[in-house]
Amino acid sequence: MPNLAVCCLEGYIKVEISGYSAERFLNLCSAHHIYFWKLHDEGNVYVGMLQAKDFKKLCPLVRKAKIRIRILQKSGLPFFIKRHRKRKLFALGILSFFALLYLMSLFVWRIDFSGNVFYTREFLLGYLKEQNIYCGTRTSQIGCDELEQLMRAEFPRITWVSARVKGTGLLVQIKENETGTGIEQGKDQAEDIKQTCDLVAEKPGIIRSIIVRNGVPMVKSGDTVEAGQILVSGLLPVTNDSDEVITQNRVRADADILAETSYSIRKRIPQTYETSAFTGKAGKGATVRVGTGSLTVLLPYGGNQKLRIWTQEHQLELLDSFFLPLYLDVIHVEEVCIYEKTYSQKEKEILAEKMNQQIIEKLCEKGVQIIENNVKILECGVTWEVEETYKTIEPVGTPQPIAEIEGEEETR
Repeated sequence: MPNLAVCCLEGYIKVEISGYSAERFLNLCSAHHIYFWKLHDEGNVYVGMLQAKDFKKLCPLVRKAKIRIRILQKSGLPFFIKRHRKRKLFALGILSFFALLYLMSLFVWRIDFSGNVFYTREFLLGYLKEQNIYCGTRTSQIGCDELEQLMRAEFPRITWVSARVKGTGLLVQIKENETGTGIEQGKDQAEDIKQTCDLVAEKPGIIRSIIVRNGVPMVKSGDTVEAGQILVSGLLPVTNDSDEVITQNRVRADADILAETSYSIRKRIPQTYETSAFTGKAGKGATVRVGTGSLTVLLPYGGNQKLRIWTQEHQLELLDSFFLPLYLDVIHVEEVCIYEKTYSQKEKEILAEKMNQQIIEKLCEKGVQIIENNVKILECGVTWEVEETYKTIEPVGTPQPIAEIEGEEETR
């Protein structure tokens, strides 16, 4: 069987072969390299298909074999054009369709982000719009290398950016700094490092380890400290041969200090909460959007209760990454009944555990090591409380300007 695509372009014919020498005719066709496909016997006749260019070669073979041949069907592009040659508007419509597709392929109709956690999609889309990059921007006007450099310089948390245009879509892949530190902190530290200071305790605790790089340690491992207490002094004493302090040099205290600290968090919660239940009444609607225009059709639904509405957006995609500015938003509407429900003991435990996990995640993000964790549920009449206590080991020591010493100005 010849290639189907070639047959569609060049045209093919379905024929009926009848006569006493049909088998001889088919053998003659094979000898002259004329091939049939889907050939089958229908009793007194044979029915099959052959290419349009081979049909003209059949006349001498038909006379020689003394058979009859009848055309049943003509298919393919040449016959399609011939049948519709007088329909100029139809041909114009097809040409306009492909011209419109080509025109749309010159613009970006979809922008996707991947790897973003801290920066939301809406925030990043707003930033790109400030850079004149949005749905409808010509692909030739988007400089991916320049965009990557701008985003790295603008957003401290972004450490790596890759932007590329594929089809009519722009894909921006980013990687954020997991520790949450960035360029802004680096600038603050660079400015602050020029200042002299002490290191003081931010909160009470027990010192577990202290490694001093600059300054004079005022505490040792095992000491109990209070909030605001100096841990490392930025005043370096200068002594003479008799070990007498003759002056003090100011430096920036620097050290790694770990202390055992504790947290106690209490949150009061009402005994009841609002919840909803589906009443069984629902409706669906749709919004068709073409560019900035839209048409919404919402099916009717009964009832006077509150509604829960959500939307599923679908964008027309002809081929892989070939998006068009045509959207279909499916709107789902459910009628719900709002009522109050009392927390069960199981629900209280689940909520308390969820709150506990959220606090643990926040502490871990700050580099805090949790060594003990207790969660209690306390009943308080019309309310109940979640009491959470944590014993942790965390870095302590925050810079504080060195206090002026009385008489120091006169000495200097």
